[in-house]
Amino acid sequence: MEDDDTPFEPGKEICSRCHCAMHEQPKSSHYLVDCSSKDMHNVPTEWPMDEGSSDIILVASFSGNQINTLHRLPQTDNFLFFSCRHCELKLIEVDAFLDVPKILRLDLSWNQLTGETLRSDTFRGRFNTKYYEPIALEELNLSHNRIRSLERKIFEHLPRLKTLSLAHNPLHLDFSYMGLSTIPDEIFQKKPKLRELLLQGNNFQSVPESLSLLGKSLKSLYVGVNPIEELTEQSFLGLTNLVHLNISFMPKLLEVKEHTFSQLKHLEMLISSDNPRMAKFDVESLRWLKSLRELHLSNCSLETLNIAAKVDDENEEVDFPKLRLLKLEHNPWHCDCRLLRTLLELEHHGRKGFYSDDRARCTTPYDLSGILLSDLFQEPLCTMQEMKRTPRIPIYEPAPFLRPKSILLSVFSVIAVVIIGLAVGCAIVCIKKKLKQSDFGFTTPVRYTTVRESFSTTTSPRSFVCGVFLQKSLKMDPSSLSSAQKDELMDTVKQQVAVAHAQELLGKMTEKCFRKCINKPGTSLDSSEQKCIAMCMDRYMDSWNLISRTYAARLQRERSNM
Repeated sequence: MEDDDTPFEPGKEICSRCHCAMHEQPKSSHYLVDCSSKDMHNVPTEWPMDEGSSDIILVASFSGNQINTLHRLPQTDNFLFFSCRHCELKLIEVDAFLDVPKILRLDLSWNQLTGETLRSDTFRGRFNTKYYEPIALEELNLSHNRIRSLERKIFEHLPRLKTLSLAHNPLHLDFSYMGLSTIPDEIFQKKPKLRELLLQGNNFQSVPESLSLLGKSLKSLYVGVNPIEELTEQSFLGLTNLVHLNISFMPKLLEVKEHTFSQLKHLEMLISSDNPRMAKFDVESLRWLKSLRELHLSNCSLETLNIAAKVDDENEEVDFPKLRLLKLEHNPWHCDCRLLRTLLELEHHGRKGFYSDDRARCTTPYDLSGILLSDLFQEPLCTMQEMKRTPRIPIYEPAPFLRPKSILLSVFSVIAVVIIGLAVGCAIVCIKKKLKQSDFGFTTPVRYTTVRESFSTTTSPRSFVCGVFLQKSLKMDPSSLSSAQKDELMDTVKQQVAVAHAQELLGKMTEKCFRKCINKPGTSLDSSEQKCIAMCMDRYMDSWNLISRTYAARLQRERSNM
Protein backbone atom coordinates (compact mmCIF):
# COMPACT_ATOMS: atom_id res chain seq x y z
CA MET A 1 0.00 0.00 0.00
CA GLU A 2 1.11 3.61 -0.42
CA ASP A 3 1.08 4.37 3.30
CA ASP A 4 2.93 1.25 4.49
CA ASP A 5 6.11 3.29 4.92
CA THR A 6 4.28 6.42 6.13
CA PRO A 7 5.55 7.33 9.63
CA PHE A 8 3.11 7.44 12.51
CA GLU A 9 1.88 10.85 13.50
CA PRO A 10 3.67 12.22 16.62
CA GLY A 11 1.64 11.60 19.76
CA LYS A 12 2.46 14.50 22.06
CA GLU A 13 2.27 17.04 19.23
CA ILE A 14 -1.01 15.70 17.83
CA CYS A 15 -3.00 18.37 19.64
CA SER A 16 -1.15 21.04 17.63
CA ARG A 17 -2.86 19.74 14.49
CA CYS A 18 -6.04 18.34 15.99
CA HIS A 19 -8.61 19.61 18.43
CA CYS A 20 -8.11 18.15 21.93
CA ALA A 21 -10.47 18.92 24.78
CA MET A 22 -11.71 17.44 28.06
CA HIS A 23 -15.47 17.26 28.61
CA GLU A 24 -16.29 16.52 32.21
CA GLN A 25 -19.74 15.21 33.15
CA PRO A 26 -21.17 14.02 36.46
CA LYS A 27 -21.25 10.35 35.52
CA SER A 28 -18.36 10.15 33.06
CA SER A 29 -15.73 12.33 31.46
CA HIS A 30 -14.72 12.36 27.79
CA TYR A 31 -11.37 13.36 26.33
CA LEU A 32 -11.90 14.35 22.68
CA VAL A 33 -9.20 14.02 20.01
CA ASP A 34 -10.75 15.36 16.80
CA CYS A 35 -8.42 14.89 13.82
CA SER A 36 -11.10 14.98 11.13
CA SER A 37 -10.00 16.23 7.69
CA LYS A 38 -6.44 17.10 8.74
CA ASP A 39 -4.71 15.50 5.74
CA MET A 40 -3.32 12.73 7.91
CA HIS A 41 -2.10 9.39 6.55
CA ASN A 42 -1.72 7.40 9.75
CA VAL A 43 -2.69 7.21 13.42
CA PRO A 44 -0.50 8.75 16.15
CA THR A 45 2.17 6.84 18.06
CA GLU A 46 0.45 7.61 21.39
CA TRP A 47 -2.57 9.35 22.81
CA PRO A 48 -2.11 12.89 24.13
CA MET A 49 -3.98 12.35 27.41
CA ASP A 50 -2.10 11.61 30.65
CA GLU A 51 -1.92 8.10 32.06
CA GLY A 52 -3.53 7.13 35.35
CA SER A 53 -7.02 8.39 34.46
CA SER A 54 -8.59 5.09 33.38
CA ASP A 55 -12.14 6.25 34.14
CA ILE A 56 -12.03 8.79 31.29
CA ILE A 57 -13.50 7.75 27.92
CA LEU A 58 -11.21 8.58 25.00
CA VAL A 59 -13.08 9.74 21.87
CA ALA A 60 -10.85 9.79 18.77
CA SER A 61 -12.02 10.76 15.28
CA PHE A 62 -9.84 10.55 12.17
CA SER A 63 -12.64 10.80 9.61
CA GLY A 64 -12.04 12.56 6.32
CA ASN A 65 -8.33 11.66 6.12
CA GLN A 66 -6.55 9.53 3.56
CA ILE A 67 -5.61 6.54 5.69
CA ASN A 68 -5.46 3.56 3.34
CA THR A 69 -4.21 1.13 6.00
CA LEU A 70 -5.29 1.11 9.63
CA HIS A 71 -2.17 0.29 11.62
CA ARG A 72 -1.87 -0.67 15.26
CA LEU A 73 -3.69 1.80 17.50
CA PRO A 74 -1.72 3.32 20.39
CA GLN A 75 -1.93 1.53 23.72
CA THR A 76 -4.48 2.68 26.27
CA ASP A 77 -6.32 1.22 29.24
CA ASN A 78 -9.18 3.71 28.85
CA PHE A 79 -12.49 3.03 27.16
CA LEU A 80 -12.20 4.13 23.53
CA PHE A 81 -14.61 5.43 20.86
CA PHE A 82 -12.76 5.36 17.50
CA SER A 83 -14.01 6.70 14.17
CA CYS A 84 -12.46 6.66 10.72
CA ARG A 85 -15.20 7.49 8.22
CA HIS A 86 -14.46 8.52 4.63
CA CYS A 87 -10.79 7.53 5.08
CA GLU A 88 -10.46 5.56 1.84
CA LEU A 89 -9.60 2.65 4.12
CA LYS A 90 -8.72 -0.55 2.23
CA LEU A 91 -6.79 -2.67 4.74
CA ILE A 92 -6.81 -3.35 8.48
CA GLU A 93 -3.69 -4.87 10.01
CA VAL A 94 -4.06 -8.02 12.12
CA ASP A 95 -2.72 -6.33 15.28
CA ALA A 96 -4.72 -3.13 14.89
CA PHE A 97 -6.68 -3.57 18.15
CA LEU A 98 -4.20 -5.50 20.32
CA ASP A 99 -3.42 -2.54 22.61
CA VAL A 100 -6.99 -1.24 22.94
CA PRO A 101 -8.86 -4.08 24.68
CA LYS A 102 -11.47 -1.63 26.05
CA ILE A 103 -12.56 -0.19 22.70
CA LEU A 104 -16.38 0.15 22.84
CA ARG A 105 -17.34 1.80 19.56
CA LEU A 106 -15.74 1.45 16.14
CA ASP A 107 -17.01 3.34 13.08
CA LEU A 108 -15.35 2.34 9.77
CA SER A 109 -18.22 3.25 7.44
CA TRP A 110 -17.90 4.85 4.01
CA ASN A 111 -14.61 3.14 3.13
CA GLN A 112 -13.41 0.51 0.65
CA LEU A 113 -13.23 -2.53 2.93
CA THR A 114 -14.04 -5.96 1.48
CA GLY A 115 -14.80 -9.39 2.91
CA GLU A 116 -11.23 -10.47 2.16
CA THR A 117 -9.94 -7.58 4.29
CA LEU A 118 -12.04 -8.51 7.33
CA ARG A 119 -10.70 -11.81 8.58
CA SER A 120 -11.39 -13.82 11.72
CA ASP A 121 -8.20 -12.51 13.39
CA THR A 122 -8.91 -8.84 12.69
CA PHE A 123 -10.98 -8.10 15.80
CA ARG A 124 -9.05 -9.74 18.66
CA GLY A 125 -6.87 -8.97 21.64
CA ARG A 126 -3.53 -10.32 22.79
CA PHE A 127 -2.62 -13.99 22.85
CA ASN A 128 -2.82 -15.45 26.36
CA THR A 129 -0.77 -18.71 26.22
CA LYS A 130 -3.81 -20.73 25.11
CA TYR A 131 -6.21 -18.36 23.33
CA TYR A 132 -6.70 -14.83 22.10
CA GLU A 133 -8.21 -12.45 24.61
CA PRO A 134 -11.49 -10.81 23.57
CA ILE A 135 -12.01 -7.09 23.15
CA ALA A 136 -14.90 -5.14 24.64
CA LEU A 137 -16.35 -3.86 21.35
CA GLU A 138 -20.13 -3.26 21.59
CA GLU A 139 -20.94 -1.23 18.46
CA LEU A 140 -19.43 -1.82 15.00
CA ASN A 141 -20.38 0.18 11.91
CA LEU A 142 -19.22 -1.28 8.56
CA SER A 143 -21.89 0.27 6.35
CA HIS A 144 -21.20 1.72 2.89
CA ASN A 145 -18.21 -0.50 2.10
CA ARG A 146 -17.60 -3.18 -0.54
CA ILE A 147 -18.33 -6.22 1.59
CA ARG A 148 -19.88 -9.10 -0.32
CA SER A 149 -19.39 -11.84 2.29
CA LEU A 150 -17.97 -12.37 5.78
CA GLU A 151 -16.15 -15.28 7.36
CA ARG A 152 -18.20 -17.39 9.75
CA LYS A 153 -15.92 -16.77 12.75
CA ILE A 154 -15.12 -13.13 12.11
CA PHE A 155 -16.77 -12.01 15.37
CA GLU A 156 -15.68 -14.89 17.62
CA HIS A 157 -13.53 -12.56 19.78
CA LEU A 158 -16.33 -9.99 20.23
CA PRO A 159 -18.54 -11.55 22.93
CA ARG A 160 -20.08 -8.17 23.91
CA LEU A 161 -21.03 -7.04 20.39
CA LYS A 162 -24.58 -5.65 20.45
CA THR A 163 -24.92 -3.49 17.33
CA LEU A 164 -23.62 -4.36 13.86
CA SER A 165 -24.34 -2.27 10.77
CA LEU A 166 -23.67 -3.71 7.32
CA ALA A 167 -26.06 -1.45 5.43
CA HIS A 168 -25.35 -0.54 1.81
CA ASN A 169 -22.90 -3.35 1.13
CA PRO A 170 -23.22 -5.69 -1.86
CA LEU A 171 -23.67 -8.58 0.54
CA HIS A 172 -23.92 -12.24 -0.31
CA LEU A 173 -26.11 -13.66 2.48
CA ASP A 174 -26.06 -17.43 3.08
CA PHE A 175 -29.06 -18.88 5.00
CA SER A 176 -28.81 -22.30 3.35
CA TYR A 177 -29.35 -25.57 5.26
CA MET A 178 -30.30 -23.88 8.53
CA GLY A 179 -33.74 -25.49 9.02
CA LEU A 180 -35.58 -22.18 8.52
CA SER A 181 -39.32 -22.10 7.85
CA THR A 182 -39.88 -18.31 7.98
CA ILE A 183 -37.83 -15.11 7.72
CA PRO A 184 -39.11 -12.14 9.76
CA ASP A 185 -39.55 -8.82 7.96
CA GLU A 186 -37.24 -7.15 10.49
CA ILE A 187 -34.20 -8.76 8.87
CA PHE A 188 -34.69 -6.85 5.61
CA GLN A 189 -36.48 -3.74 6.89
CA LYS A 190 -33.45 -1.49 6.50
CA LYS A 191 -33.19 -2.64 2.89
CA PRO A 192 -29.42 -3.12 2.64
CA LYS A 193 -27.81 -3.58 -0.73
CA LEU A 194 -28.13 -7.34 -0.60
CA ARG A 195 -27.13 -8.75 -3.96
CA GLU A 196 -27.18 -12.52 -3.43
CA LEU A 197 -29.37 -14.58 -1.08
CA LEU A 198 -29.08 -18.35 -0.50
CA LEU A 199 -32.14 -20.05 1.02
CA GLN A 200 -31.76 -23.62 -0.26
CA GLY A 201 -31.96 -26.63 2.04
CA ASN A 202 -34.54 -25.19 4.47
CA ASN A 203 -38.18 -25.92 5.36
CA PHE A 204 -39.95 -23.14 3.45
CA GLN A 205 -43.46 -24.11 2.30
CA SER A 206 -43.53 -21.03 0.03
CA VAL A 207 -41.18 -18.25 -1.00
CA PRO A 208 -40.85 -15.84 2.00
CA GLU A 209 -42.89 -12.67 1.48
CA SER A 210 -40.21 -10.60 3.21
CA LEU A 211 -38.03 -10.94 0.08
CA SER A 212 -40.11 -8.21 -1.55
CA LEU A 213 -38.22 -5.71 0.66
CA LEU A 214 -35.08 -6.53 -1.34
CA GLY A 215 -36.64 -5.87 -4.73
CA LYS A 216 -34.34 -3.02 -5.72
CA SER A 217 -31.04 -4.66 -4.78
CA LEU A 218 -31.37 -8.47 -4.96
CA LYS A 219 -29.73 -9.94 -8.07
CA SER A 220 -29.40 -13.67 -7.32
CA LEU A 221 -31.83 -15.88 -5.41
CA TYR A 222 -31.50 -19.60 -4.60
CA VAL A 223 -34.61 -21.26 -3.13
CA GLY A 224 -34.05 -24.87 -4.21
CA VAL A 225 -34.14 -27.95 -1.94
CA ASN A 226 -37.26 -26.71 -0.10
CA PRO A 227 -40.65 -28.49 0.32
CA ILE A 228 -42.50 -25.98 -1.89
CA GLU A 229 -45.41 -27.54 -3.81
CA GLU A 230 -46.29 -24.73 -6.22
CA LEU A 231 -45.04 -21.35 -7.39
CA THR A 232 -47.54 -18.61 -8.20
CA GLU A 233 -47.69 -15.00 -9.29
CA GLN A 234 -47.20 -13.94 -5.65
CA SER A 235 -44.02 -15.99 -5.14
CA PHE A 236 -41.54 -13.44 -6.55
CA LEU A 237 -43.56 -10.29 -6.09
CA GLY A 238 -41.45 -7.13 -6.07
CA LEU A 239 -38.16 -8.76 -7.18
CA THR A 240 -38.02 -6.68 -10.34
CA ASN A 241 -34.21 -6.54 -10.53
CA LEU A 242 -33.62 -10.27 -10.11
CA VAL A 243 -31.08 -11.60 -12.65
CA HIS A 244 -30.39 -15.17 -11.52
CA LEU A 245 -33.11 -17.50 -10.11
CA ASN A 246 -32.55 -21.11 -9.04
CA ILE A 247 -35.59 -23.26 -8.09
CA SER A 248 -34.04 -26.72 -8.54
CA PHE A 249 -34.04 -29.96 -6.50
CA MET A 250 -37.49 -29.47 -4.93
CA PRO A 251 -39.01 -32.94 -4.42
CA LYS A 252 -42.56 -31.69 -3.77
CA LEU A 253 -42.84 -29.05 -6.50
CA LEU A 254 -45.80 -29.98 -8.75
CA GLU A 255 -46.57 -26.89 -10.78
CA VAL A 256 -45.28 -23.49 -11.80
CA LYS A 257 -48.50 -21.59 -12.44
CA GLU A 258 -49.28 -18.85 -14.92
CA HIS A 259 -47.68 -15.40 -14.58
CA THR A 260 -45.15 -16.69 -12.03
CA PHE A 261 -42.24 -14.92 -13.74
CA SER A 262 -44.11 -12.06 -15.41
CA GLN A 263 -42.62 -9.39 -13.09
CA LEU A 264 -38.99 -10.50 -13.37
CA LYS A 265 -38.20 -8.15 -16.23
CA HIS A 266 -34.42 -8.37 -15.84
CA LEU A 267 -34.15 -12.13 -15.39
CA GLU A 268 -31.27 -13.60 -17.40
CA MET A 269 -30.87 -17.13 -16.04
CA LEU A 270 -33.66 -19.44 -14.84
CA ILE A 271 -32.72 -22.89 -13.49
CA SER A 272 -35.60 -25.23 -12.69
CA SER A 273 -33.95 -28.64 -13.02
CA ASP A 274 -34.21 -31.88 -11.04
CA ASN A 275 -37.77 -31.35 -9.82
CA PRO A 276 -39.01 -34.95 -10.21
CA ARG A 277 -42.74 -34.20 -9.74
CA MET A 278 -43.01 -30.96 -11.71
CA ALA A 279 -45.45 -31.71 -14.55
CA LYS A 280 -46.49 -28.18 -15.50
CA PHE A 281 -44.31 -25.14 -16.17
CA ASP A 282 -45.42 -21.68 -17.26
CA VAL A 283 -43.49 -20.79 -20.41
CA GLU A 284 -45.96 -18.15 -21.54
CA SER A 285 -44.84 -15.67 -18.86
CA LEU A 286 -41.24 -16.03 -20.05
CA ARG A 287 -42.21 -14.54 -23.39
CA TRP A 288 -42.02 -11.02 -21.93
CA LEU A 289 -38.56 -11.51 -20.40
CA LYS A 290 -36.45 -9.98 -23.13
CA SER A 291 -33.19 -10.46 -21.19
CA LEU A 292 -33.53 -14.23 -20.67
CA ARG A 293 -30.33 -15.99 -21.80
CA GLU A 294 -30.50 -19.47 -20.22
CA LEU A 295 -33.43 -21.77 -19.43
CA HIS A 296 -32.85 -25.12 -17.66
CA LEU A 297 -35.79 -27.58 -17.41
CA SER A 298 -34.01 -30.94 -17.34
CA ASN A 299 -34.80 -33.97 -15.12
CA CYS A 300 -38.45 -33.15 -14.43
CA SER A 301 -41.82 -34.74 -15.32
CA LEU A 302 -42.76 -32.36 -18.12
CA GLU A 303 -44.71 -33.80 -21.04
CA THR A 304 -45.35 -30.60 -22.95
CA LEU A 305 -44.76 -26.85 -23.00
CA ASN A 306 -47.61 -24.63 -24.05
CA ILE A 307 -47.25 -21.19 -25.54
CA ALA A 308 -50.05 -19.27 -27.18
CA ALA A 309 -49.95 -18.74 -30.93
CA LYS A 310 -49.12 -15.24 -32.10
CA VAL A 311 -50.52 -13.32 -35.02
CA ASP A 312 -47.80 -12.61 -37.56
CA ASP A 313 -46.75 -8.98 -37.35
CA GLU A 314 -43.64 -7.72 -39.07
CA ASN A 315 -43.28 -4.80 -36.62
CA GLU A 316 -43.61 -6.92 -33.48
CA GLU A 317 -40.46 -7.85 -31.54
CA VAL A 318 -39.19 -11.41 -31.64
CA ASP A 319 -39.83 -13.43 -28.48
CA PHE A 320 -36.83 -14.65 -26.50
CA PRO A 321 -34.38 -12.50 -28.46
CA LYS A 322 -31.39 -13.22 -26.16
CA LEU A 323 -32.04 -16.88 -25.34
CA ARG A 324 -28.84 -18.82 -26.06
CA LEU A 325 -29.09 -21.98 -23.91
CA LEU A 326 -32.03 -24.38 -23.57
CA LYS A 327 -31.77 -27.68 -21.65
CA LEU A 328 -34.76 -30.08 -21.81
CA GLU A 329 -33.27 -33.58 -21.41
CA HIS A 330 -34.70 -36.40 -19.25
CA ASN A 331 -38.38 -35.43 -19.44
CA PRO A 332 -41.24 -37.69 -20.70
CA TRP A 333 -42.03 -35.45 -23.67
CA HIS A 334 -45.24 -36.03 -25.63
CA CYS A 335 -44.33 -34.82 -29.07
CA ASP A 336 -47.24 -33.13 -30.81
CA CYS A 337 -47.96 -29.95 -32.70
CA ARG A 338 -48.30 -27.90 -29.50
CA LEU A 339 -44.84 -28.87 -28.27
CA LEU A 340 -43.35 -28.28 -31.71
CA ARG A 341 -44.83 -24.79 -31.82
CA THR A 342 -43.31 -23.96 -28.42
CA LEU A 343 -39.91 -25.28 -29.43
CA LEU A 344 -39.93 -23.17 -32.57
CA GLU A 345 -40.73 -20.10 -30.49
CA LEU A 346 -37.95 -20.87 -28.03
CA GLU A 347 -35.13 -22.06 -30.21
CA HIS A 348 -34.95 -19.76 -33.24
CA HIS A 349 -32.35 -21.86 -35.01
CA GLY A 350 -31.42 -19.00 -37.27
CA ARG A 351 -29.66 -17.22 -34.39
CA LYS A 352 -25.91 -17.53 -34.09
CA GLY A 353 -24.48 -19.12 -31.00
CA PHE A 354 -27.69 -20.85 -29.89
CA TYR A 355 -27.28 -24.17 -28.09
CA SER A 356 -30.04 -26.67 -27.41
CA ASP A 357 -29.45 -29.95 -25.63
CA ASP A 358 -29.32 -32.78 -28.17
CA ARG A 359 -30.21 -35.47 -25.56
CA ALA A 360 -33.87 -34.49 -25.17
CA ARG A 361 -36.08 -37.15 -26.81
CA CYS A 362 -39.75 -37.95 -27.34
CA THR A 363 -41.35 -40.55 -25.10
CA THR A 364 -44.82 -40.62 -26.68
CA PRO A 365 -46.54 -41.23 -29.09
CA TYR A 366 -45.25 -44.70 -29.90
CA ASP A 367 -44.11 -44.04 -33.46
CA LEU A 368 -42.07 -40.99 -32.35
CA SER A 369 -40.57 -42.55 -29.24
CA GLY A 370 -36.82 -42.00 -29.02
CA ILE A 371 -36.68 -39.25 -31.64
CA LEU A 372 -34.59 -36.19 -30.68
CA LEU A 373 -36.59 -33.02 -30.15
CA SER A 374 -34.23 -31.27 -32.54
CA ASP A 375 -35.39 -33.67 -35.30
CA LEU A 376 -39.07 -32.83 -34.87
CA PHE A 377 -38.75 -30.05 -37.38
CA GLN A 378 -38.65 -32.65 -40.14
CA GLU A 379 -41.63 -34.60 -38.76
CA PRO A 380 -45.18 -34.05 -40.15
CA LEU A 381 -46.90 -32.98 -36.93
CA CYS A 382 -49.01 -29.95 -37.83
CA THR A 383 -51.35 -28.99 -40.64
CA MET A 384 -51.01 -25.85 -42.71
CA GLN A 385 -53.85 -24.22 -40.74
CA GLU A 386 -52.16 -24.98 -37.41
CA MET A 387 -48.69 -24.01 -38.48
CA LYS A 388 -47.36 -22.64 -41.75
CA ARG A 389 -43.83 -23.94 -41.23
CA THR A 390 -44.79 -27.66 -41.34
CA PRO A 391 -47.45 -28.39 -44.02
CA ARG A 392 -47.58 -32.17 -43.51
CA ILE A 393 -50.39 -33.91 -41.56
CA PRO A 394 -49.58 -36.49 -38.89
CA ILE A 395 -51.22 -39.92 -39.09
CA TYR A 396 -50.72 -41.82 -35.89
CA GLU A 397 -52.07 -45.25 -35.12
CA PRO A 398 -50.99 -47.42 -32.25
CA ALA A 399 -49.02 -50.60 -32.93
CA PRO A 400 -51.17 -53.69 -33.75
CA PHE A 401 -50.44 -55.37 -30.43
CA LEU A 402 -51.55 -52.22 -28.54
CA ARG A 403 -55.02 -52.02 -30.14
CA PRO A 404 -58.01 -52.90 -27.90
CA LYS A 405 -59.06 -55.94 -29.97
CA SER A 406 -55.56 -57.41 -29.85
CA ILE A 407 -55.33 -56.89 -26.10
CA LEU A 408 -58.74 -58.58 -25.50
CA LEU A 409 -57.80 -61.50 -27.76
CA SER A 410 -54.55 -61.98 -25.86
CA VAL A 411 -56.39 -61.99 -22.52
CA PHE A 412 -58.96 -64.57 -23.71
CA SER A 413 -56.18 -66.78 -25.12
CA VAL A 414 -54.37 -66.80 -21.80
CA ILE A 415 -57.61 -67.67 -19.96
CA ALA A 416 -58.35 -70.56 -22.38
CA VAL A 417 -54.84 -72.01 -21.97
CA VAL A 418 -55.19 -71.90 -18.18
CA ILE A 419 -58.59 -73.65 -18.27
CA ILE A 420 -57.32 -76.42 -20.58
CA GLY A 421 -54.30 -76.95 -18.33
CA LEU A 422 -56.51 -77.28 -15.25
CA ALA A 423 -58.78 -79.79 -17.03
CA VAL A 424 -55.85 -81.97 -18.12
CA GLY A 425 -54.41 -81.90 -14.62
CA CYS A 426 -57.71 -82.96 -13.04
CA ALA A 427 -58.04 -85.85 -15.52
CA ILE A 428 -54.56 -87.16 -14.70
CA VAL A 429 -55.27 -87.04 -10.97
CA CYS A 430 -58.54 -89.00 -11.38
CA ILE A 431 -56.86 -91.69 -13.52
CA LYS A 432 -54.11 -92.18 -10.92
CA LYS A 433 -56.67 -92.61 -8.14
CA LYS A 434 -58.55 -95.31 -10.09
CA LEU A 435 -55.38 -97.21 -10.92
CA LYS A 436 -54.36 -97.25 -7.25
CA GLN A 437 -57.74 -98.75 -6.31
CA SER A 438 -57.41 -101.57 -8.89
CA ASP A 439 -54.98 -104.56 -8.97
CA PHE A 440 -53.25 -103.36 -12.13
CA GLY A 441 -51.38 -100.43 -10.77
CA PHE A 442 -48.15 -99.34 -12.36
CA THR A 443 -46.20 -99.83 -9.12
CA THR A 444 -46.42 -102.10 -6.09
CA PRO A 445 -46.16 -100.92 -2.53
CA VAL A 446 -42.65 -100.88 -1.11
CA ARG A 447 -42.10 -102.83 2.11
CA TYR A 448 -39.15 -101.86 4.29
CA THR A 449 -37.53 -104.81 6.12
CA THR A 450 -34.30 -105.36 8.01
CA VAL A 451 -31.56 -107.65 6.86
CA ARG A 452 -32.30 -109.98 9.74
CA GLU A 453 -35.84 -110.59 8.46
CA SER A 454 -34.49 -111.64 5.06
CA PHE A 455 -32.95 -114.78 6.58
CA SER A 456 -34.57 -117.68 8.40
CA THR A 457 -34.62 -117.43 12.17
CA THR A 458 -33.39 -121.07 12.47
CA THR A 459 -30.84 -121.30 9.67
CA SER A 460 -27.82 -119.09 9.20
CA PRO A 461 -26.46 -118.32 5.71
CA ARG A 462 -23.27 -120.29 6.44
CA SER A 463 -25.08 -123.50 7.53
CA PHE A 464 -27.48 -123.17 4.59
CA VAL A 465 -24.62 -123.01 2.06
CA CYS A 466 -22.67 -125.81 3.69
CA GLY A 467 -25.77 -128.05 3.80
CA VAL A 468 -26.56 -127.53 0.16
CA PHE A 469 -22.96 -128.24 -0.86
CA LEU A 470 -22.78 -131.33 1.44
CA GLN A 471 -25.93 -132.79 -0.13
CA LYS A 472 -24.40 -132.43 -3.57
CA SER A 473 -21.10 -133.95 -2.39
CA LEU A 474 -22.75 -137.04 -0.83
CA LYS A 475 -24.29 -137.95 -4.15
CA MET A 476 -20.78 -138.37 -5.55
CA ASP A 477 -18.63 -141.50 -4.96
CA PRO A 478 -15.53 -140.44 -2.90
CA SER A 479 -13.55 -143.47 -4.18
CA SER A 480 -13.93 -142.28 -7.72
CA LEU A 481 -12.26 -138.90 -6.95
CA SER A 482 -8.56 -138.34 -7.45
CA SER A 483 -6.41 -136.39 -5.00
CA ALA A 484 -6.50 -133.30 -7.25
CA GLN A 485 -10.28 -133.44 -7.41
CA LYS A 486 -10.44 -133.79 -3.63
CA ASP A 487 -8.21 -130.69 -3.19
CA GLU A 488 -10.37 -128.75 -5.63
CA LEU A 489 -13.44 -129.86 -3.74
CA MET A 490 -11.97 -128.66 -0.45
CA ASP A 491 -11.04 -125.27 -1.97
CA THR A 492 -14.58 -124.89 -3.24
CA VAL A 493 -15.96 -125.68 0.21
CA LYS A 494 -13.64 -123.08 1.79
CA GLN A 495 -14.74 -120.42 -0.70
CA GLN A 496 -18.40 -121.11 -0.09
CA VAL A 497 -17.85 -120.98 3.67
CA ALA A 498 -16.00 -117.62 3.30
CA VAL A 499 -18.85 -116.20 1.24
CA ALA A 500 -21.34 -117.38 3.83
CA HIS A 501 -19.20 -115.79 6.56
CA ALA A 502 -19.18 -112.44 4.71
CA GLN A 503 -22.94 -112.51 4.17
CA GLU A 504 -23.53 -113.29 7.83
CA LEU A 505 -21.15 -110.51 8.87
CA LEU A 506 -22.86 -108.00 6.57
CA GLY A 507 -26.32 -108.98 7.70
CA LYS A 508 -25.58 -108.76 11.42
CA MET A 509 -23.59 -105.57 11.07
CA THR A 510 -26.37 -103.92 9.01
CA GLU A 511 -29.01 -104.98 11.51
CA LYS A 512 -27.08 -103.82 14.56
CA CYS A 513 -26.02 -100.44 13.12
CA PHE A 514 -29.47 -99.81 11.57
CA ARG A 515 -31.19 -100.26 14.92
CA LYS A 516 -28.58 -98.21 16.78
CA CYS A 517 -28.21 -95.21 14.43
CA ILE A 518 -31.39 -94.78 12.34
CA ASN A 519 -34.45 -93.86 14.35
CA LYS A 520 -36.53 -92.35 11.52
CA PRO A 521 -35.88 -93.99 8.12
CA GLY A 522 -36.09 -91.65 5.13
CA THR A 523 -34.85 -91.10 1.59
CA SER A 524 -31.39 -89.99 2.76
CA LEU A 525 -29.09 -89.95 5.79
CA ASP A 526 -28.15 -86.82 7.60
CA SER A 527 -24.61 -86.09 8.78
CA SER A 528 -25.12 -87.44 12.32
CA GLU A 529 -26.59 -90.74 11.03
CA GLN A 530 -23.73 -91.16 8.55
CA LYS A 531 -21.16 -90.58 11.31
CA CYS A 532 -22.93 -93.02 13.67
CA ILE A 533 -23.10 -95.78 11.04
CA ALA A 534 -19.42 -95.34 10.13
CA MET A 535 -18.31 -95.63 13.77
CA CYS A 536 -20.65 -98.58 14.38
CA MET A 537 -19.31 -100.52 11.38
CA ASP A 538 -15.71 -99.83 12.40
CA ARG A 539 -16.29 -101.09 15.94
CA TYR A 540 -18.23 -104.15 14.70
CA MET A 541 -15.47 -105.10 12.24
CA ASP A 542 -12.81 -104.71 14.95
CA SER A 543 -14.81 -106.96 17.30
CA TRP A 544 -15.44 -109.54 14.52
CA ASN A 545 -11.74 -109.67 13.63
CA LEU A 546 -10.75 -110.05 17.30
CA ILE A 547 -13.16 -112.97 17.80
CA SER A 548 -12.05 -114.63 14.56
CA ARG A 549 -8.36 -114.47 15.54
CA THR A 550 -9.13 -115.80 19.03
CA TYR A 551 -11.20 -118.67 17.62
CA ALA A 552 -8.50 -119.61 15.08
CA ALA A 553 -5.84 -119.63 17.82
CA ARG A 554 -7.98 -121.92 19.97
CA LEU A 555 -8.47 -124.35 17.09
CA GLN A 556 -4.75 -124.42 16.44
CA ARG A 557 -4.03 -125.21 20.12
CA GLU A 558 -6.56 -128.04 20.17
CA ARG A 559 -5.04 -129.58 17.03
CA SER A 560 -1.56 -129.45 18.53
CA ASN A 561 -2.77 -131.25 21.68
CA MET A 562 -4.32 -134.10 19.69
